[in-house]
Amino acid sequence: MVTDPDKMLGLAYASSAMRPVLKAVLLLDEALGQVVAGTREPMIGRIRLAWWRERLEALSQGEAAPDEPVLKMVQAQLSSQQIAALGALVDGWEVLLDDPLERAALQSYAMARATGISGVMPSEPLTRALRFWALADFGFRCSEPRIAAEAFALASEIAPEISLPALPRPFRVLVGLALHDVHQKAPRRHAEGPRRLARALRFAVLPPR
Repeated sequence: MVTDPDKMLGLAYASSAMRPVLKAVLLLDEALGQVVAGTREPMIGRIRLAWWRERLEALSQGEAAPDEPVLKMVQAQLSSQQIAALGALVDGWEVLLDDPLERAALQSYAMARATGISGVMPSEPLTRALRFWALADFGFRCSEPRIAAEAFALASEIAPEISLPALPRPFRVLVGLALHDVHQKAPRRHAEGPRRLARALRFAVLPPR
């Protein structure tokens, strides 16, 4: 089950055809993020991520998924080409194991994570928007103020280039909420209850461009 509240809101506005595909990708994204968040030794983290990378490569070549729920869902919902694109998602999360984590590494992380997620429905506007979202998402989760500030600064550079109406509806919600939070310059996301639900709805009903 997807646990991130904003991802859940985005999924709520996905079409019936898109929802299972997007859910599989977002579940994988969360699983990889948990690997990184739970890693104290970078080498151990890299070994664990390598396992996911190898399994995804095997799935893209037609091998059966191991007894792992997320990978089984990925295989059931995505094409071989889409699964192959998810290798970039693993690469993005792996960058966060770098020490020290500098500006260039954050840029590489954002590009790889965005490319991996947008690989299920490739488009330049979506990849650009997801670069912003990846940086904002990391900034809100990062416990190091300096690194978080750098992530938000990079996200703010991309923000003016984002066109929400050009995005598929679930990503309008996901990216739109992140844009709002970054513009508020808050140290963390706000759980606004009904207000956030209403804001998500406004983003979802933006006319497509």
